[in-house]
Amino acid sequence: MNRREAITALTARLTAAGVSTPLVEAELFLCNHLKLARHELYLSPAEPIDPEIEQRLLGDVERRCQREPLQYILGETDFYGLTFTVRPGVLIPRPETELLVEWAIELLPSGTELVYDVCCGSGYIACALAYSNQKLRVVATDISADAVELTRHNVGCLGLEERITVRQGDLDEGLTESVGLLCCNPPYISAGELSSLESEVARHEPHLALGGGEDGLDFYRRIFPRLPVLLKPGGWAVFEIGDGRFSALAELAGAVSGLGKAHLRRDLSQRERLLALQRD
Repeated sequence: MNRREAITALTARLTAAGVSTPLVEAELFLCNHLKLARHELYLSPAEPIDPEIEQRLLGDVERRCQREPLQYILGETDFYGLTFTVRPGVLIPRPETELLVEWAIELLPSGTELVYDVCCGSGYIACALAYSNQKLRVVATDISADAVELTRHNVGCLGLEERITVRQGDLDEGLTESVGLLCCNPPYISAGELSSLESEVARHEPHLALGGGEDGLDFYRRIFPRLPVLLKPGGWAVFEIGDGRFSALAELAGAVSGLGKAHLRRDLSQRERLLALQRD
């Protein structure tokens, strides 16, 4: 096949399998194997594809047709203008989580030098924060050994080893200082919602990073009481949340002495997406 024929054939196969963006994904698979930018695919559309590459392409597309996430197959994804390695066993960064980084930067108290990223996953929040502010040091933690290993890999690839420390631990294990900012994208999918997730997520992404207990609030119940110790006076904690959960979370936070009013930020679809809490 040449490049034009490959785009047509891969798009048709992905379309038949019900993939929602077949042309875009066909182009991304080709770019990944040919080491080209998307626009370069069309500069020499009659350029033949090496048979070995063609076979690998077809294999990747078949994996995608079985609903393996595109990012796992490609081995990378973009977040906040940075490229991150992604692997099975660690949650894939979502574009909507960029809103958490943006709000955290807005709320960052003047003079803050150390911040925490709890439930760091592949390290995307920690790296985005450190990359956006050269004065910040970040401690990133996760209970998953796979996530800690992958975060260290991404930190190294981005040259941020001197400013990001990665530790394995649950909640505030190993977090010994009070900080001006804590960020967290925790597991918040309820038990009922887990069973109805799209197959890419339910079958391939780690439930440890998704499941938040019967009502999706278990992690927040555990960490909210620790925030008055983890945060300096006036410090902020920013969490990603599930849609429709803000009122319940605000009530939980209101029962913790030392925390102020809960603040909500919605995403572009007007879903409840982020919650911020400030220590008195």
